[in-house]
Amino acid sequence: MPGALAGLPLVDHDGGALQFDELRGTPCAIVLLPGAFTPVCTSELPDIERAWREAGERGIPILAVTCDAPAVLAAWREHEGLALPLLSDFWPHGALARALDAFDEATGRPRRTSVVLDAAGREVWRDAARPGGARDMGRLAAVLRDL
Repeated sequence: MPGALAGLPLVDHDGGALQFDELRGTPCAIVLLPGAFTPVCTSELPDIERAWREAGERGIPILAVTCDAPAVLAAWREHEGLALPLLSDFWPHGALARALDAFDEATGRPRRTSVVLDAAGREVWRDAARPGGARDMGRLAAVLRDL
């Protein structure tokens, strides 16, 4: 994976590590969520999980990422009854969101942004919602079906 994402570490809700280099040669989607347990982020989870299942059947990972700590993500995931893995961009704080130019310095959280990368790691699609608004995950699913 070229550029600023190469070598970036993420930690999943169970404390397991994921390096972007592991995704080399595979298209993927990154779905940034401003915060666990917040109303809009929570309302998006069922649609993100549906898109994750559909894309996963075709070998395309969807990475759902917040700046919350892994323990918070584990509690949120359990509370919502999700199979969808949740990834933490907690430390270095917001490094992934910053690399994607989707970090809001005023709030210390990522902006509600979805990014699709092709197999070479190039951004091929981006969607961002207005503050307080949810994204249409159907659009993301359609983009992933066309990869």
